[in-house]
Amino acid sequence: MSQHLLRPTVAEIDLSALEFNVKQLQQKIGPKVSIMAVVKANAYGHGDSAIAARLEKLKVPFLAVAYLEEGIRLRENGIKTPIVILTGGQDPKTFSELWAYHLTPVFYHLDFLNAYNAFCKKKNKKGTVHIKVDTGMNRLGFTLENAHKLFKSINKFKNIQFQGMMTHFANGERHSHFNEAQIQLFRQLKKISPISFPYTHLANSGAILNDFGVNENLVRPGITLYGAYPTKALREKLELKPVMTLKSKVIQLKKVKKGDYISYGYTHRFTQDGWVATIPMGYADGLMRNFSNKGEVLIRGKKASIVGVVCMDVCMVEVTHIPEAGIGDEVVILGKQGKNQITVEDMAERIQSIPWEILCAVSYRVPRVVLK
Repeated sequence: MSQHLLRPTVAEIDLSALEFNVKQLQQKIGPKVSIMAVVKANAYGHGDSAIAARLEKLKVPFLAVAYLEEGIRLRENGIKTPIVILTGGQDPKTFSELWAYHLTPVFYHLDFLNAYNAFCKKKNKKGTVHIKVDTGMNRLGFTLENAHKLFKSINKFKNIQFQGMMTHFANGERHSHFNEAQIQLFRQLKKISPISFPYTHLANSGAILNDFGVNENLVRPGITLYGAYPTKALREKLELKPVMTLKSKVIQLKKVKKGDYISYGYTHRFTQDGWVATIPMGYADGLMRNFSNKGEVLIRGKKASIVGVVCMDVCMVEVTHIPEAGIGDEVVILGKQGKNQITVEDMAERIQSIPWEILCAVSYRVPRVVLK
């Protein structure tokens, strides 16, 4: 028996929505700009192997992950598309695996780049890399000073194929003078480089929607691939379709009396007699405790509020206003049911979070079921 049949809580993954979003993004950036699809963090909680396989079928030219282990897993699941390791590929301890699994590292330290050049020399082949420059986020990347040092010596790296140069916006989802400053610094660095990089890229999802940095020849969409928006204000920029729907079922109905409390810590007290439904999704599944007394779900097409503290394995919702509710009823935590919808942006706003965190929180306990 397949795993998803053993438990009513599932994440349904609609690959046709993914395909729609890729086409929408490609149409927005134009035919001269390529996509590096970001599938790190288990494809933002969607299941990286299935997502990467569909992206490969769509002939997306590059995939990107954060860490070496993510790239290895995709290779072991048959993915052939070039994979760029954004964060964890420059440590010399990883070089053998990078080489064995044909993964492309991003470098932001000169010493490590020197070490990789020496490693590739021993292999008697060139290693493909991207370099990252820091244009203002102060997270990762060659500083301006170190970028100049790199450029002075870049022709000495005889065993390195410099495929790309990149940076990252600190505030791409909003209009800001900082964005223009980052773009200008990136262009200056590109101009003074003694070599021409085949690919240059700085635009993430927010920047793509806002048309920041899309004049380069490569972009790195992440959250938009999955049909989510960095902010609600960006919904009007481009039509996207959510790829994930989170569903469960009612496993118990219980009558409560006026004055009763519910769940740990007595954080919710009923002001009238009513009914409560228990749902087998808790914080171990990704429904964070922050949703205690704040979140909503859909039952029979109507919104039902989470009452009390979200537990490890279950949460409870009030269904007094849904008298037809019954055990076994479908519950939608994220997605559409009837005329109502709960979006990931709605969920994030309720707990002062971001869509990335909501999607990435969906844990391994929740089976990903790819829709046919």
